[in-house]
Amino acid sequence: MKKLRSEGVLEAMASGKPAIVSSLPGPSQLIEDGTDGLIARVGDVENLKNKIEHLARERTAREMMGLAARKKVIGKYTWEKIGEHLERTLKNIIFLP
Repeated sequence: MKKLRSEGVLEAMASGKPAIVSSLPGPSQLIEDGTDGLIARVGDVENLKNKIEHLARERTAREMMGLAARKKVIGKYTWEKIGEHLERTLKNIIFLP
């Protein structure tokens, strides 16, 4: 099974762009649908088309989602934040009762 990659989604979000992702695990776990991006149903071309058209038409929604996406990346997905999370996780494992 091929591992799903999410780097492109995070790059778009870090650039202040709302991503449209499929509802498959991986990328969809990064997005809060309608807040910082959109999630399209797998295999539903009409649903994907509607999401693309929505972002193309609705400038305010697109800009607000882009700002929220960037804020999320800065708050959760910088190397510093990932390192802090890893450190906490390792400490919890090491100091298990």
